[in-house]
Amino acid sequence: MGAWSRGLKAAAGVCLTAIVLTSVPAWAQAPGGAEGTRIPYSQRKRVAVLPFDDGAIRESSYFGRVFDVGRGVADMLTTSLVATNEFRVIERDKVDAVLAEQDLGTSGRLDPATAARVGKILGVDYLVLGRVTEFAVDTKGGSVGSWRGDLRDLTLSRSTAEVKLDGRLVDSTTGEIVYAFTGAGRDGRTNVGIRVEDIGRLTFGSAEFLRTILGAATRAAVDNSAAQIAGAAQKLIYGPPDWSEINGYVVYLDGAKIMTNLGARYGVKVGDCFQLLRRGEEVRDPETGELLTVLTMPVGVLRIDAVEEKVSTGSLVGRAGELQAQIGDMVRPLGQAPMKAE
Repeated sequence: MGAWSRGLKAAAGVCLTAIVLTSVPAWAQAPGGAEGTRIPYSQRKRVAVLPFDDGAIRESSYFGRVFDVGRGVADMLTTSLVATNEFRVIERDKVDAVLAEQDLGTSGRLDPATAARVGKILGVDYLVLGRVTEFAVDTKGGSVGSWRGDLRDLTLSRSTAEVKLDGRLVDSTTGEIVYAFTGAGRDGRTNVGIRVEDIGRLTFGSAEFLRTILGAATRAAVDNSAAQIAGAAQKLIYGPPDWSEINGYVVYLDGAKIMTNLGARYGVKVGDCFQLLRRGEEVRDPETGELLTVLTMPVGVLRIDAVEEKVSTGSLVGRAGELQAQIGDMVRPLGQAPMKAE
């Protein structure tokens, strides 16, 4: 065993406790979100959102009209899933076209097996389907009298809106339900002269509707569902990222402090340890000149002390030789092979 290898092995031992205490590697726990996804676009799964079943809502039209809640929720959820940057999401028009072609309607009442058939036609990996289980406004209050005889009574009320969605993420290949979620949203306001039936005059999903308490509760339930689905994607679908496509480098030095371009968006946490590697000589085919590989030299083990969204900072807890960290050194998870030559 060479001096570099012996040094790197000894340095890695310094971080053993932190690694053992982490049952799942930090880079496998990155949360979904619009800011800084860890999933390259080429690796994102294709997902389609089917209309939600709103049968229970359609049976009660006390808003003054019957909302197309199932389709509206699907439209909103499609937009929210796009914003997570975790999936490639199929447009709703294409989904509706396939449903119509298959004579399945848009009621949302599809079982996983039928949904999987639709998914295969759409060419997606997963489908989202579910049911609107609550979509209601409760108003309490009453007249407090009038201050002029020619005006109607002034009515004060407290209104609370609640929306709940029960959904499933279905594998389009097997029809298996791989994840179930419940998205909930709630909004309450004290109003003057509010009438529940006024909401029924608005178009579901419109800007005016979303400014109402019922619209705000719906938005919250949809966004909550999207966040859960994105989190499930990280844990159940994608697994650890392909580090051969992630460029981890030292980007700044301040004394003993070493800053890398791997931050919270890749799931990095305080206490995580990485190996620093120095890019060395290029090895090329003597006949064709093709770049075959790039030799690397271990610098040491970096332990992370502070994490931001796009960067993390730490210090060397062990050295593999006499090399000092430099800007441009590669940063790799312990035990991972160096990234592909560029």
